[in-house]
Amino acid sequence: SDVIVHASNHNFLCRIYVLGVQYDRLEEKKTARRKWIKKGKKKKKKKKKKKKKKKKKKKRRKRMKKKEVGRRRRRRKRRSRGRKGRRRRRRSSSSSSSSSSSSSSSSSSSNSSSRRRRRRRRRGRKRRRRRSSSSSSSSSSSSSSSSRRRRRRRRRRRRAKRRRARRRKRKRRRRRRRRRRRRRRRRRRRRRRRRRRSRRRRRRRRSVRGDIDE
Repeated sequence: SDVIVHASNHNFLCRIYVLGVQYDRLEEKKTARRKWIKKGKKKKKKKKKKKKKKKKKKKRRKRMKKKEVGRRRRRRKRRSRGRKGRRRRRRSSSSSSSSSSSSSSSSSSSNSSSRRRRRRRRRGRKRRRRRSSSSSSSSSSSSSSSSRRRRRRRRRRRRAKRRRARRRKRKRRRRRRRRRRRRRRRRRRRRRRRRRRSRRRRRRRRSVRGDIDE
């Protein structure tokens, strides 16, 4: 009370006092909060759950075996033929045997691995032809000849494909061999050149050293 404070200094002290009071209040709040947390009264904010989008399931196509693929193709062919084949069967029994043989040939062509089965079927067909030729008319012979032509065409196409594949393989092999030979030759030449150069350098060094010694 006896201390006299200058006006400018007084203002400064008041400011410090106010700041001190504010600080104390803050500290009190902090301690109160801590007590609250200990008692478990602090409210937790609820997080909003995000809705997950449902993924559309892709329909997986079932992988087919080789046999199944062949069967599908045959079924499609039969459907495409449709009523035409049925009409032919009604007209003559001999033509029905030829149509069945052609269908069996198409099925056998899809499987390249079953060559033995083909041979057995061919033998059976030959016997059928002999029997049918004696009993059937000229119409059956014309249908059988057309089926033979188809078979021949298919065989020719297959042979041509195989030849092309073989030629391509041969060409690839030849190219590889040529490349390998060229690489080997180049390596040999480089080695020889290096050896020659190294020999020449050695000779020169020896000759120079000999001159210096003399």
